[in-house]
Amino acid sequence: MISDDEREGLHFALDAILNARATLEKLDATELTGQQRYSAVVQPRAELFKNASTFLRRVIGSALHKQEMALLFSADLVENAAGAEVTATIANSLRSFLPLFMASGRYEDDNSDEPILKIIEDFMGIYWNDEPRFFSTESRTQGTHKRPYRLARLRLTALDWDKYLATVGLSPLKRHLIIAGAYRTDWDAIRKWPESIEQFGLKSSPPRDPESVKAKYPDNSESVLEAIRRDGDAYWLERGSASAGKGL
Repeated sequence: MISDDEREGLHFALDAILNARATLEKLDATELTGQQRYSAVVQPRAELFKNASTFLRRVIGSALHKQEMALLFSADLVENAAGAEVTATIANSLRSFLPLFMASGRYEDDNSDEPILKIIEDFMGIYWNDEPRFFSTESRTQGTHKRPYRLARLRLTALDWDKYLATVGLSPLKRHLIIAGAYRTDWDAIRKWPESIEQFGLKSSPPRDPESVKAKYPDNSESVLEAIRRDGDAYWLERGSASAGKGL
């Protein structure tokens, strides 16, 4: 049974969501730029979306919410997984979220212009061994990377690990030896990676909670080293397969 207090709480939350929506719809943001636009439009819009998602979770209940989320996130997303089952899982689970992605908010079988439907169709096609269409890319010249963004993301992990190890007190020489060994790349090359990943808007950051990191590291050092090695293996594997031709 739904308690009266829960019903009242849901009505209160819904009122707040609808009021926020009305405020955003009336707002004329054409003259707003920079911080003004962020404060008046971008941030409230993000908050509204988050609050609406929270409201939906409360409406359907935690049990059903967990079941639906499990459909989307229970796939075993390991490095170099076969991928077919993963794509089918994602395709099927996305159907539950169609109204969130579709412009009309309704599922119409003949509405093939909806991008989300094309994504689902492509996922299912990959499952049945089709060549991707929606996710296909143009052919690249020989010697260029097939997945430059993924390679950049993996390079970012090395730079982040450097800041992590610096936070826990390892000397530059020691942490650079650890990272260079894991990524099988000279540190002289790794230290230049910030320039190569900037084009993707990526920037290395230190741990958000340095005091917690320093406190936990002495009892967790082996697992940290193992995580660095895993990231290094992922980078090396990607580096070896990322070239469209010779010259990498």
